[in-house]
Amino acid sequence: IEPSSTLWPVWLKNGELWKEKTEEKRKKLGKMLEAYDVLIFPGFVAREKGKRLVSLGRGGSDVSAFLLARIFRADEVIIVKDVPGVYQADPKLFKTSKIKVITADELSTLSSLGAKVLHPDALSYKKKSIRARIIHHGEDLMKEGTFIDGEVKREISVSSSPLSLITIHYGDEFPAGIFECLSSYEIYGISMGSSYLGIYVKEEVSNKIARKFLDFFPQHRIVKKDGIGMVVLKKKTARDRPGLINKVTEILARHGINLVELSSIGREIILYVSFNDLGRVLNLLTKYG
Repeated sequence: IEPSSTLWPVWLKNGELWKEKTEEKRKKLGKMLEAYDVLIFPGFVAREKGKRLVSLGRGGSDVSAFLLARIFRADEVIIVKDVPGVYQADPKLFKTSKIKVITADELSTLSSLGAKVLHPDALSYKKKSIRARIIHHGEDLMKEGTFIDGEVKREISVSSSPLSLITIHYGDEFPAGIFECLSSYEIYGISMGSSYLGIYVKEEVSNKIARKFLDFFPQHRIVKKDGIGMVVLKKKTARDRPGLINKVTEILARHGINLVELSSIGREIILYVSFNDLGRVLNLLTKYG
């Protein structure tokens, strides 16, 4: 079935499946499935409102597979690759073990951080009910490979207790051994400047950690800021909506909420604000996000 066909089922609207259009095509294609053993669709492409043909980007055939599975309410998706599954690290670079089962959420995050197993957007279209696995192109389709469990969800979470930001100004000499000092403490974020290192920890243990830093690194200046809250916005896909970070900061500014810091990695946007503003930030992001 070519994209120019009147039966073409992959239609998008604002980056999401166009439900009415795809349902119309699914019903027509359902009759063809009764007449044929296999239907073949090219990957990488979709159509948008106005019949414009759009590319799903490099690796877009992964996206196509999960889009089609969702449209046809498939039981299973089998992704055929040049590796027999997902590994702890790139098997072309490192000798490492294959993972038998991985969650869709974890694999989506790994893909967004550079793992080349799946397109970062593909799993955002996977439903929990759809079984999925990755196998090698030289193997039988019944081969186990790596199973992908569950689905990817958009989540907003907040720190349950106040945090402190401990900043070390180190000049030209990085404080070697600093992370050994922190081995028994939870770290809620790290930020780097040209000559300083900031570490977010629980406020209740921040004095102990700051004292430890002063003992181990007497030549460096230490600053501590208390009363900080952390908000983690985990997106469903690594593909940012245009201006999403700008939208978040505009919403907070409009309501008089100051940011201590903002960072973004993979699917996550991490906001540090006053702990007293945490409830308001959560409500605003839930309402407008």
